[in-house]
Amino acid sequence: MSSENQQAEVILVGCGAPLRGMGWYHAVQMLGKECPSAKLCYIIEPWFLGAGATGPGGPEFAEFKSKCETEHGVQFYTSLGDVPSVELEGGMKRLALISGRTADNPKLLSEAIAAGCKTVYLEKPGESCRLYPPSLSLLHLSNHAYFCRRTTLLISLSSPPPPFSHDI
Repeated sequence: MSSENQQAEVILVGCGAPLRGMGWYHAVQMLGKECPSAKLCYIIEPWFLGAGATGPGGPEFAEFKSKCETEHGVQFYTSLGDVPSVELEGGMKRLALISGRTADNPKLLSEAIAAGCKTVYLEKPGESCRLYPPSLSLLHLSNHAYFCRRTTLLISLSSPPPPFSHDI
């Protein structure tokens, strides 16, 4: 089995500013192959791809975006609704790592499910994300090593892992 078949397609939601955002930090980890079972394919960043592009952190984000696109083939979007469907991508296992504002997470969680994500990692879960479909594996992420182990587990299963919610 090729290494690409052993990877989950990752959508990072809420990258944030380089050297400041937790999403950015997770992106750097995946691009640096610190989590070999995760392939960062898409970054959703509405602020720095929109109104925040010219503000503080905007130029640094633009540089990071250019490097990711050129060196790693990562695609950037302002919304999860813009990401190609899983069917168009050949049915690859897809997960979302949500590193957004807590108040935005319920909406982002719904959008991640609609985008075909069977596993969702929430950097900051928030109270209103308690209810989710039984077919979804939902994790509250605060430990990169656990992210790597869980992503590897996702790849080793032929179907989504059993649903659960777990604070780490």
